[in-house]
Amino acid sequence: MSVEEPEAGIERVLSEIERQKDSEVLQNLQQNKSTLQRQLNNIRDPIAGLPVEISSEISTLCLPSYLPKQATANQVPTLLLRICNTWSGIALATPALWASFLIRFPCRTGLNVVWERWLQRSGTHPLHIRVLGPLESQAGALIWRHSNRLQRLGILPELQVQGVELDHRDRDILAGTQPQSLPCLRTLSIAGCQRSTFLQLPILRLLRLAPVLTELILYNLLLSHAQEEVETLAGVVLPCLRRLTVARFSNRLGSNDPTQYILDYISAPGLEIFICDSPADYPKLLSFLRRSEASIQDICIREMQNFSGMDELLPLIPSVTRVKFEWNRAQAVEQLFTTLEQRLALPSLRNLQVQWSQCREPPNAFWEAVLRALFDRRTQL
Repeated sequence: MSVEEPEAGIERVLSEIERQKDSEVLQNLQQNKSTLQRQLNNIRDPIAGLPVEISSEISTLCLPSYLPKQATANQVPTLLLRICNTWSGIALATPALWASFLIRFPCRTGLNVVWERWLQRSGTHPLHIRVLGPLESQAGALIWRHSNRLQRLGILPELQVQGVELDHRDRDILAGTQPQSLPCLRTLSIAGCQRSTFLQLPILRLLRLAPVLTELILYNLLLSHAQEEVETLAGVVLPCLRRLTVARFSNRLGSNDPTQYILDYISAPGLEIFICDSPADYPKLLSFLRRSEASIQDICIREMQNFSGMDELLPLIPSVTRVKFEWNRAQAVEQLFTTLEQRLALPSLRNLQVQWSQCREPPNAFWEAVLRALFDRRTQL
């Protein structure tokens, strides 16, 4: 059908509508006009002529690469519902469009109904949910009802809520809720807050319920616990974990605060990439690596404190091929290169990056150790 045919049909219908303005057939003529208008739209709209599968794929490519902090009606997928019936139908028939969303707290009354409808539109598609703000128990229960489909979960408990002062000590990041299981969860990221501590036990329980977790990101997370409770979960093994990031993981409340690294209670035998910021307690880092016995390929340790020697660390990562260290003391760098002079240390090393922030010129012994190590491995690096 060409464009001219429905256009001519619309002109005839408009003329008849004008002539029959007071006639009983007006309703039928208006319906006829709507049908012809849809036919014209389908001819002019290239999307309408595509198979639904291709149209759905194009729609999913319009999704943002990250979940925005504030969802609006001008973003995909809700934007597609406002264009026309064809695009709306495609959006509602594409579960992948509704499988990623952000829940921001505190929220207005009635938003649980909106989230439930959103989740229903996602069908059986794996879910990516990001929680921003202190989780509320009712919304937590809603999320966990779909925990069997949860593939990516981000929890960012911002605690500054419209000037209201909240309790920043020993908060339960899950607000007293807990899923039955997380059989599909592959990526978990949890970011802490300034001046806030979180109970460690709920996080450990969450990890134990995720048997196929492959990536864990902990950022700025300060933890506290009741010792006797956490010991009941000691030895949480994450067999599928491949990438672990512990960023700015330091004790901000002082050495006497009952704060423990979560590394004390987990092991990751399949770990391949390990990124750690500010490991204030060096023995805890070594203990985690010994327990895991993982074949780590890529390791990055930044702002290492309480440095006690490379001879302890390097034997625990013999299979590593890429290393990045950042220190604030040239002495630590010198010890690294002195250890690397030994051929048995990191035999698979191919990429080495070392940074230190000390402004003072290091002594000659430092440069001698660097040159010897680099010369011995000139065919390797």
